[in-house]
Amino acid sequence: MDPLKAEVINTGNLTPRECEVLALLCEGQVDKAIARRLAISLYTAKCHLENIYGKLDVREASINARCAAIASAVARGLVRISSTALCVCLMISFVSQDGQALRPPSARPVATRIKVRGRDA
Repeated sequence: MDPLKAEVINTGNLTPRECEVLALLCEGQVDKAIARRLAISLYTAKCHLENIYGKLDVREASINARCAAIASAVARGLVRISSTALCVCLMISFVSQDGQALRPPSARPVATRIKVRGRDA
């Protein structure tokens, strides 16, 4: 199996098109690439992704939603992905738990004052 190849092995309650989108999602494709590969609009690709998130009970709206959808699909036996792809997904999820790792560039850390032995530092 190709290191980042995903294979849908059980459709569950997903439509055939949602299965195609899920496979591409599991391969690490971004929304725009999914739309281009399937010859659909970006809006349609995003709608399919939202439907997949809903059917897989994924509630987050972030990069973690993608990882959670992949993990849920694997756990439900809907897709088979390589261990490399699964490790990458789990690593992204772990790193994004740290507020520093995936903070938007516009977000600046807030300066705080710390008291050390009764005086300001």
